[in-house]
Amino acid sequence: MNHQNLVEQISEEIWKFENDNWITHFTWMKTHDDNYRNGLADHLVKEAACGSDDIAYIKILKSAVTSALKEKGVQAWQSEWDASNKGEITKTFFPL
Repeated sequence: MNHQNLVEQISEEIWKFENDNWITHFTWMKTHDDNYRNGLADHLVKEAACGSDDIAYIKILKSAVTSALKEKGVQAWQSEWDASNKGEITKTFFPL
């Protein structure tokens, strides 16, 4: 299981809350300590895991993201190269 993806998702959600002026605190709790909130959290997790809500997360490979970003970079560079009126001599050495 890729825990890094889960950590990134949680971090993004916390960031969204904090941008809406929410204050987030984390507290360590001993598991199975007969704490009402701990029991409630366990119940909610089980409910979410067994629930019928169709929540789907699309996982994109890092290599696919890297490839897409490189392609966008090349396209941006090419656009600037084509629009530039400087370096005309250099352009003659590198025809399209």
